[in-house]
Amino acid sequence: MKAIILAAGKGSRMGRLTKNTHKTLLKINGKSLLTKIVEDLRNLNINDILIVTGYKSSLIKNHIKNNARYSYFPNYKNTNNLQSLLHVKNELNDSFICLFSDLFFDKKILSTLKKDKKEICLAINTKEVLKNTMRVKIENQNIVDIGSDIDVSEGHGNFIGIAKFSKSGAQKLKKKLNLLKNNYKDYYTEALKKLIKSKNKIRFIDFKSIYWKEIDLTQDYINLKKKYESK
Repeated sequence: MKAIILAAGKGSRMGRLTKNTHKTLLKINGKSLLTKIVEDLRNLNINDILIVTGYKSSLIKNHIKNNARYSYFPNYKNTNNLQSLLHVKNELNDSFICLFSDLFFDKKILSTLKKDKKEICLAINTKEVLKNTMRVKIENQNIVDIGSDIDVSEGHGNFIGIAKFSKSGAQKLKKKLNLLKNNYKDYYTEALKKLIKSKNKIRFIDFKSIYWKEIDLTQDYINLKKKYESK
């Protein structure tokens, strides 16, 4: 199985913390977020790891070295991760796991998703609906909407930023991404919205009892360090 890690963005909302480094290279207990992700993947025998880079690309390559493949996306300054994933569309021909790079999470999420047999399956958390995340709506055990445009009061949970696609799911995703080739502002979840509108079933696994955190703001990182470095 393949893993694609989207790590092209600048992480501008992190302020000074990412002036001289990449957000995903920030460390918890001496280990960067990206190193932990790569190690967790490799421990599950997912060794074909592709990192889509942009901002501070050389730092990421020097940090992870030959533990992954790399694809540099030159237009990272003007786009969001929909275009990052579209940049490597030729990789979307077989089953794969897609991950945001600014995540800190329990490896059980990956091991559970790897075993899943659904065409498209998202890792979500329904324990609480958060402001600074990608939210989801659920009906009859399916994701019926996803995006940061969903009001917190109307969301049923949060997209953790990790999704698994079977071979057919990957090919369907690729087709929808191609239809969005002129969309430079959105996340690749816009392609999932199109799949939902085309009557495709987007399944999920609810990891409401398992810890995860998306590092979106400086305070997210500060809180994470306090939680795991004070022990």
